Amino acid sequence: MEDPVAEPPCAAAPEVAADGPLYGFVVDRVDVAGTAMEAERLGLDLDCDADGRPDNALGRLLALIDDMAGDLDVGAETNAMIESGAMLHLIEVRAPDLDGAGPAAVLFEHGVDLDGDPSDNFSGVEVFEVDPARPAGSLAGHLAGGGLSVASGTIYVAVAFPGRDEPFVLPLIGARIEATITRGGIEGRLAGGVPAEVVDEQLVPAFREGLNRIVARDCAGGCAPDSFGALLLEMFDADRDGTIGYAELRDDPVTEALLAPDVDLRDADGNLAPGGDGVADALSVGFGFTAVPAFVRSAR
Repeated sequence: MEDPVAEPPCAAAPEVAADGPLYGFVVDRVDVAGTAMEAERLGLDLDCDADGRPDNALGRLLALIDDMAGDLDVGAETNAMIESGAMLHLIEVRAPDLDGAGPAAVLFEHGVDLDGDPSDNFSGVEVFEVDPARPAGSLAGHLAGGGLSVASGTIYVAVAFPGRDEPFVLPLIGARIEATITRGGIEGRLAGGVPAEVVDEQLVPAFREGLNRIVARDCAGGCAPDSFGALLLEMFDADRDGTIGYAELRDDPVTEALLAPDVDLRDADGNLAPGGDGVADALSVGFGFTAVPAFVRSAR
């Protein structure tokens, strides 16, 4: 997929006209990297560093877990949550005309299915309410030639993690969306950075919880031979107590390397400034996605 970007991705977003109509969409599919090659394809260059390569460190980690686990598929679990209605991302695009060129603004929100029937969520005419219990975010940019390019903001994306039965919401700073858009739908890529402090305080505990659930599944009364749970205990259970502790996971050299910040998205004062001070302060992640039309009703 080629992204119709008309300006450098780290350029400041233009001011957005507030008088255009609002077009509503609901995400009906998310593509999660299953291989290192897919992780690069789904990433975006978030901090415009010298290598110019797409950033997607967390995507590479999820792909590695998929490869090691055998019976786990993070992408399939993510889309199962979407199909069941447990994970509903709403996208509202404000622009003078989706077919023309000009400024655009995007609201990225979480939805509530008002009729409680997930089978019609992606019919193109379903009505959703914005979930007031989950945070929303916004991005700004432009439309040109059917291409949507928005950035310079923070959004909150629900993801599936191995071993967890419920979505986990990640804040993504310096977020970008590069996509093609028509009145009939959106297809593109979404990327951003998980702040380093969120990695330590939220992401690692969420991973730990999911991995311990896998251990409990595979190792109740003794580990099943060649199971993923047995492999996890071999890798991370340093004190051999049958569970994975926070420090055992976070301080493991492999985990430490995989979860190290890889993109510079904030300046020394903590303000959003991709490439601002040369210090990596966030863990990059990128996904592919498609979205279909929907009616969005705000409850905020």
